[in-house]
Amino acid sequence: MPADLDEMFEALGRQADVLPLAGAAAARRRGRQRTWTRAAVSAAAATVLVLVGVGFALRDPHPRADKPVAPPTRSAPDVPVLGTVSLGAGKIVTAYTAQDGVRAYTTWIRYEDNSAWVIAADLGTGKQAWPARQIVDPDRSVEQILVVPSAVLVLTRAHNGSRPARGLFAFDPGTGAPLWHSDATEDESFVFADEMLVRSSRESGVVEGFDWRTGSRRWQVDQRADPPLRTLGMTVAADEERIDRSGPRADLSDGRFVVVTVAGEVQLRYAWNGDVTRFTSLPPGTGDTMAAYGGWLFSHDEADDSGGPYRIRATGLAGDGGSTIVGTVPGRFVTLAGCGPNRVCVITVPKAGGGGTVITAFDVAKHRQLWQEASKYGGDQIATARGYTMLSAADGGYELFDAKGARIFSADLSTGWLDAGTLLIYAPDGTGRWSRWSIADRKITPLGKPPGEHFFCASTSSLVACPTPNGLTIWRVR
Repeated sequence: MPADLDEMFEALGRQADVLPLAGAAAARRRGRQRTWTRAAVSAAAATVLVLVGVGFALRDPHPRADKPVAPPTRSAPDVPVLGTVSLGAGKIVTAYTAQDGVRAYTTWIRYEDNSAWVIAADLGTGKQAWPARQIVDPDRSVEQILVVPSAVLVLTRAHNGSRPARGLFAFDPGTGAPLWHSDATEDESFVFADEMLVRSSRESGVVEGFDWRTGSRRWQVDQRADPPLRTLGMTVAADEERIDRSGPRADLSDGRFVVVTVAGEVQLRYAWNGDVTRFTSLPPGTGDTMAAYGGWLFSHDEADDSGGPYRIRATGLAGDGGSTIVGTVPGRFVTLAGCGPNRVCVITVPKAGGGGTVITAFDVAKHRQLWQEASKYGGDQIATARGYTMLSAADGGYELFDAKGARIFSADLSTGWLDAGTLLIYAPDGTGRWSRWSIADRKITPLGKPPGEHFFCASTSSLVACPTPNGLTIWRVR
């Protein structure tokens, strides 16, 4: 190992350029937002970088006594801090962050009184954009924050049956002024389209569109004769370009959404007025897990739950449409998601067990399997951008595959998207510092030492915003 840390990184970059990056074998859970914990930080200080023919992997976060790790030759500098906005006194229980390229927004729960708050910081200066606003919502805790062009929305969820299951609280992105709030039942589905908030309810049998600024209902579709079973937003490639530390954006740029009714009818509607642009249907017995992506509705046949193999179904929502089986997968079904134009990726658990999972990619138009890889982490979450697919697990474990299924990145420790073309990883040089890793050319750029404890983060291509015990902090990473 080179004595100088910067020399080591330069050497690693050169080696990564010439190593063949081919497939191998070896994934596990959580979804929209990820956190880097204090444990991950301490583990990073004992990590060793391994360069192999499939790229590099971060391994062995807890070395044994018989495998001593040489201490780093010098301390890593801190990542430059653009600014920190105070979140007030007291301990933070949990916090979530979103960003829109202009401001970072954080919602959090205060330990002392279980009160909920939301605040914003300017991404250009790191200064407070507007003061903290309290969310008065007894018996419910914050669950998510998201931002659309004209509103910041905080979602809350109840822990008992004393109130409606969920709450929605909208704020002005520029000033923080409260715009509106609403309660929601457990059976409701939401689509966070840029044009409108779409809500549907099986119990009431209606699908509705609400104005983001006022919370007023703009249109309503009565479907009591065949109630909506679920409502899905249509994800497209433009949404994947906005992926960041908090994961895929919940708000969708495509103006269409999908309603699946109790009888299996599939309706493609416009978010701005609720009008139907296409009807089709699903066969009886379609499973609960569905994803709308790039003009397709993906699902699997519920009858397969008795033991498989699982038949993966694609229903066209454009052109002639129709519902067809694109392929089958053995084992126990976990989930599925769109993973590129005319592609669906499916996660299963092998019948043989062993704690891992398998990811399989299908070409929907040609009805054929493209690639399949096993994962030691047991990953059950899929996120895609620019043809690259990240498989991740709640307990740690991150793997990145290219369009041909070659595993180009694997890490035990906390990793994630900085933006659609870059990963932010813990540097494996013994200092625990952050590094930026370019997906396109596999170049690693050391940054500096991250903080020891922080909650769910958001990022742009050059900034990372995370709630910490000291406040909402923004770091410059490019």
